[in-house]
Amino acid sequence: MSARPRSAEPIELLGIAHDHEHEHEHEHEHEHPGPKLDLGLGLSLSTTKAHGLIAYWRLRRSPRSTPDAPNGDDTGESSVADALAFAKAIAALHRHSDLLPARLGTGFTSAAALRRHLDEEHPTYRDALARIRGCTEIALRIDLKASELDRDTEGANPDLGASSTGAGRGRAYLLARRAEERRRQALKDAAAELAGELQEALRGLVREQRAELVDDRAGKEAVAVALLVDRAQLISLRSALSDWLERGDHRGIADGPLAPYSFAQATQAAQAAQAAPPPR
Repeated sequence: MSARPRSAEPIELLGIAHDHEHEHEHEHEHEHPGPKLDLGLGLSLSTTKAHGLIAYWRLRRSPRSTPDAPNGDDTGESSVADALAFAKAIAALHRHSDLLPARLGTGFTSAAALRRHLDEEHPTYRDALARIRGCTEIALRIDLKASELDRDTEGANPDLGASSTGAGRGRAYLLARRAEERRRQALKDAAAELAGELQEALRGLVREQRAELVDDRAGKEAVAVALLVDRAQLISLRSALSDWLERGDHRGIADGPLAPYSFAQATQAAQAAQAAPPPR
């Protein structure tokens, strides 16, 4: 049985950017995968160019056959190393261009399938790239202070030392459930208030902000915030953010600049619809 041609092998997408060099040329002049790129990070990337876009991809790893486990016994260490190399490659591409990053594991059945996807979805990608033009992402995690929650949940926990009868246990269950619903709503309200304060403090420095309530592994609540920031505003933003954290006595951790993962939902949804199943 003959080997499958390389062009028909499953591939994994890293991201999509503007192809400024050929942006205004006719699409059919760039139908075939471009030259390989070596970023010096243990990943050899290929490119597909179409409709003024350039997609960066690599051949998809098989969990049963890897450079570290040619006989099929893939290890956790090799998977972690591969994920780190993937993230570093996206960071390297993002440093040099506006990039819509893909999630690890976003695949297509072949380079030709990716090309067909670009034919169908290029307006979506071009709009998304216009949205993030010149920007990077700063990720924040801000702890919710106990005092912010206590004032909203005071008296919310009922006395559940209740009766051992069926009716008593049922009432205790309903009261506990109602108390937990009030607590979650109080958390959401506190998170929304905190996000609003942050948005006001960073007004004029952030193009777009997303925030959500999250729980860490220890069960501690926090607000995860993603900021879409013009690269030229990074120094000013860091200064304003530091002032806000100190002024409000907030505890927070910042990470970035990052590729704008939090602002590529539409493109990631489009990629997911075309994604190839993992090779077997």
